[in-house]
Amino acid sequence: MKRFMITAMVLGLSVGAFAHERHEPVEKRTEDARKIEKIVRRVAKAWGKADGKTFRRYYVADPKIRIIESGGQNTGVEDLVENHVLPEWEHFKKMKVTIHGVDIFLSEDRQHAWSISDNEFKAETHKGRKIHSRGFETVIWAKVKDDWRIVHSHSSSRRVKH
Repeated sequence: MKRFMITAMVLGLSVGAFAHERHEPVEKRTEDARKIEKIVRRVAKAWGKADGKTFRRYYVADPKIRIIESGGQNTGVEDLVENHVLPEWEHFKKMKVTIHGVDIFLSEDRQHAWSISDNEFKAETHKGRKIHSRGFETVIWAKVKDDWRIVHSHSSSRRVKH
C-alpha cells in the first residue's frame, strides 16, 4: 500500500507540472498548443505526399533521435525520410493520414511538451490492396529558438475491421 501511495504521488506531481489542453477548440488553446497542433497536421499531410522537406523542418536534426512505429524504428530524420517515408510512399498508389484529435501537454516553463494524436491511415497499393488502420502517436517536443521541434515520436495502430 505504501508503495502504491508513493507511486501515485510521484505520478500526480509529474502530471501536475504540465498544462493539459485536451481537444480544446483551437481558438481556446495557448499559442504554443496551436503551433504544435498545426505542426502535427502538417507532418500528417507530409506522409501522404512523401514530403521529406516537412519532416526535416520539424524534427530535430540529431541522428540520435528515435522515431518508433509499430515495432520498427528509425534513428534521425534522414533515416526516417530515406528509409521509411520515401520507400513507403513508393509502395502506395495513394496514401492519407487523418488526425482526429490532438491532446497537448505543455511543461510549466513552456520549453517542452508532449502530444498524443488520434490518427487514421488509409492507403491503396499499386496492386489495388486497400489498407485502413487507426491508432495513436505520442510526440515529445522541445522549443528550439522559439520554434517547436520533434525530439521523439512513437506511433502504433491496428487494422480497422470492416
